[in-house]
Amino acid sequence: MVREYQEQTVYEALMDRFKLLFEEFENIYISFSGGKDSGLLLNLVLDYRNKYYPEKPIGVFHQDFEAQYTVTTEYIERTFEKIKDQVEPYWVCLPMATRTALSSYEMFWYPWDDKKQELWVREMPKHEYVINLENNPIRVFIGHPSCPSAE
Repeated sequence: MVREYQEQTVYEALMDRFKLLFEEFENIYISFSGGKDSGLLLNLVLDYRNKYYPEKPIGVFHQDFEAQYTVTTEYIERTFEKIKDQVEPYWVCLPMATRTALSSYEMFWYPWDDKKQELWVREMPKHEYVINLENNPIRVFIGHPSCPSAE
């Protein structure tokens, strides 16, 4: 295979892709895990939006799997607090089925399982943008079979 090099840099290609996204799509959402890659993407998208499309709303979605590094949670909290007034923040703490490799007996783990609060790894985050079973606007959510929202 012969490598073919483009005439533009990776950054220039990214700016072209952002232009396409902002011109073609009414809704733009960024998935933010709290890792370095999604953190960089979030900052680049917000910088681009602020420069070229300041009125365009951006949604930021973080799926909190409950058991994550403390420093990751702290970074997510700092980031959400910094951007909460310029984005639509969605910090989701719902008991969504997650495949697990930690058990020989169960294929899935349900973070934030409301039936097992005594086993939670940490307390539920307490911010106005945190989505949990008590304030869930996500209508396509299907949780644990014993969960009241699993209809």
